[in-house]
Amino acid sequence: MPKSVSIQFLGTSSAQPSLTRNTSSLAIIIDGFSWLFDVGEATQHQLNKFKNIKWGKIDKIFITHMHGDHVFGLPPLLCTLSNNLNEDLARRPIEIYGPSGLRKFVYNSLSLTHSHLKRGYIVHELLFPDDPIDSGNPFEPNEFEQSGENIQMTIDQNNNRSWKIIDEEDYIVSAAPIEHSIPCLGYVINENPIPGNINIELVKPILMRNKDALGLKNPMELLKKLQQFQCLTMPDGTVIEPPQRRPGRKIVILGDTFDPSGIIHLAMDADVLVHEATNSLTSDDPERTIYEDVEKRSIENGHSTSKMAGKFAARINAQQLLLNHFSHRYKGDSEAIMNEIKQAAIESFGNNHVICTYDGMIIQIPIRKEVN
Repeated sequence: MPKSVSIQFLGTSSAQPSLTRNTSSLAIIIDGFSWLFDVGEATQHQLNKFKNIKWGKIDKIFITHMHGDHVFGLPPLLCTLSNNLNEDLARRPIEIYGPSGLRKFVYNSLSLTHSHLKRGYIVHELLFPDDPIDSGNPFEPNEFEQSGENIQMTIDQNNNRSWKIIDEEDYIVSAAPIEHSIPCLGYVINENPIPGNINIELVKPILMRNKDALGLKNPMELLKKLQQFQCLTMPDGTVIEPPQRRPGRKIVILGDTFDPSGIIHLAMDADVLVHEATNSLTSDDPERTIYEDVEKRSIENGHSTSKMAGKFAARINAQQLLLNHFSHRYKGDSEAIMNEIKQAAIESFGNNHVICTYDGMIIQIPIRKEVN
């Protein structure tokens, strides 16, 4: 059966928290297990507040860049994940992926605070060509940090740059560089093709008439093999073909950026694009402010407007655009102001499927209906 996939936003503010928004963090929840993307300050408080994510089922963490509002919550989160759960010491370590410097940041934060974990962790660094390479080993022998990988960037014949991070039975996770004020990553989660729907009205009579020859009390149990893409040949010679596979879902999660074009080759036809919208032109701006000035200031600071996010969503043919990372200058998160931000994105996207996210919001990602 296709897995349940959802996104929960834990922090949707840029730079600093507001009364209604925490700093950056979100979770992809796959059948109960959670992958975190960025861990801003006080992310663990958000996990306690919203209670949708089980602490013991967080097993992967992805960091987009090393600005504090995206990583300051990581060391205390690691302490809480291990120290308050009475976890089995033999449990798989938490795997952490991110840019150069992440391994040292985590180690120094934990060692200088004399933190003792009851669950191990591994830091894998995604390296740009000019990044220094360390051994990948723990900085000092300890029972908590295990050796991580130094994942080198690959460049294809079209000069597309990327990192392939995870290749598992159900999912492939890749990353690519996007433009910000410091090195920054965008992540793409590709679900492998999933089973299509079995035509029970067609298949059941075939199975039932071969029941005795098969020697099965319940021949319907063979449906599992069809879902596993196996062809069934019945004793009477009838061949039951498995249903056509459906494409898996694709989720694109960007870090801070004013130009994410470096990830286009991975992001095309995304089901969901999570894109920052730090600034927008709203009715709260001074009377003589024009959009071009807002966009210029955003780019100078390494960020995007909601209109820029909409343009990129259209460029990659995304099905849905989720806006986050809003400036704390939007005081009180006025519904009217957030609607203005949303409408600017809709106009440039050419699609009404735009959501201004808020802390605690959960978005379900439906399976695709079409077949290959």
